[in-house]
Amino acid sequence: MWTGKTVIAKGVFWGASVALMIGLGLTACGGGGGGTTGGVSGGGTPTAPVVPTAPPLASSCTATAGGLTLSAGASRDSGVAPLAVFFDATASTHSDGLIKPFHDIEYRWSFGDPGSGNWATGSRPGNSRNSATGPVTAHVFEPALGAGTQTFTVTVAAFDGTNTATCQIQITVDDPNVVFAGAATTCVSATGVPLPGDCPVAGAALVQQADFPDNNQLIGFCPAAEHL
Repeated sequence: MWTGKTVIAKGVFWGASVALMIGLGLTACGGGGGGTTGGVSGGGTPTAPVVPTAPPLASSCTATAGGLTLSAGASRDSGVAPLAVFFDATASTHSDGLIKPFHDIEYRWSFGDPGSGNWATGSRPGNSRNSATGPVTAHVFEPALGAGTQTFTVTVAAFDGTNTATCQIQITVDDPNVVFAGAATTCVSATGVPLPGDCPVAGAALVQQADFPDNNQLIGFCPAAEHL
């Protein structure tokens, strides 16, 4: 499919990241004769910084074993491939106050995606992309094109040295060749309206837009709303 899909998706995440950084920057700054949000307001009493709240998880699961309660979740549980999903188990708890869930509990994830292959580079060359460890992790689900909608079962296990708690999260991934078929994809050129044969997606909308770089390249993209 089109690389433009990825560009739009990146733009959404980039914008959110910038907004978050700006928000953190504003709350971390203080002093002077200005505002009172965070820091010291004009030489007065310091106020606590505003900590942004984490976005709600789209899906979650829980399990208990002994004093260990596993609580895990996914940032989203459905979407169009390639689908990047963040997983978080930091809400897990333990009845033993000496056991810190983030520091002392081992977390293991299996993404139910054996077709994701192995890492070729980085710190884990040769290791499977289908597994991870730690309280926070992520995975990109990218099933074969033409396979239609697929459901992956993600299994997370927490071990406190004695007890193991396990639960599962379902992730549904749609085939972009199906979701963005026909007019759901738009082919754009800066120099003129593309011909139907110029666009590899049959039935795609054909548009001329001079604002695009005039580099004699055809650009394809899908409505941004489809990525959210």
